[in-house]
Amino acid sequence: MKKSTYFSYFFLCFILIFFLSYGSGFSENKKPSVSFKLTGAVNFISPEDVNTATQGWSKLNSEVFLSSLNQEGEIESLNMGFDAGGEIIFQFSRHLGVGIGAGYIHAARNSKAEFSNGILKIMRSKPIISAVPVKLGLYYFLPVGDRLNTYINAGPAFYFVNFDHKWNIDESLVRNQSTSSSGLGFHGALGLEYQLTSRLSLLIEGSGRYCKMSGFEGNSSGNEGASTFSMDGTLYYVEFSTFPDPVMYIKEEFLSSFKSARQAEIDLSGIAIRGGLKIRF
Repeated sequence: MKKSTYFSYFFLCFILIFFLSYGSGFSENKKPSVSFKLTGAVNFISPEDVNTATQGWSKLNSEVFLSSLNQEGEIESLNMGFDAGGEIIFQFSRHLGVGIGAGYIHAARNSKAEFSNGILKIMRSKPIISAVPVKLGLYYFLPVGDRLNTYINAGPAFYFVNFDHKWNIDESLVRNQSTSSSGLGFHGALGLEYQLTSRLSLLIEGSGRYCKMSGFEGNSSGNEGASTFSMDGTLYYVEFSTFPDPVMYIKEEFLSSFKSARQAEIDLSGIAIRGGLKIRF
């Protein structure tokens, strides 16, 4: 089933719950309330294509250009970043509400490997993923005391994603890739709210996100010795016929020198423990 179909079903459910919760709130003489939620977290991710291709570039170029040198250190994978966001929550009844918000996700990994044998060559790699999600979420609140409130929320989000990769061996071999894409993902959380005052609460929540994005378009530029290059196109995840490890490559079209190729996929799915504040108006 396509993501657009899932979104349509979710939107219909949202409209139904909106009217039901709105009516139940007034029937219980509960005034609707508005609050602002601000949270941040260290985020654990595993972008498989990015990490596999980063290792592929490292192995390919170390074997081609640096095989006679001794290696110290290694190029490392990307698996952690930070995630922050704000959300306006409209609570229609004691238990139901809806949130609309946006956030910022950033993950980068700067690493290097040194190669020496009378001379010193340094290989550097820095993949960078950044994204801005625009989120819609349904909330279900369950008070468990005078000051303590639990909640769950879930919903869709539209992600605007950038992926850059800066890679080089000194100044003799340089490759900079800059690409972007956008698409639909989903998020959810289970949280605990402790009320400090009538207007301020502390929050802690476990959150998860599903977001796999392809269709990245952009530019690759750099130099190989004295020869420079610049190319616009699609970001592919490719295997060469003469080398076993896959890499990411920006090309305008599929090349016969590739054993296989598909559009690269940036996986932003992950989990986080978030902390934050909630301000009621």
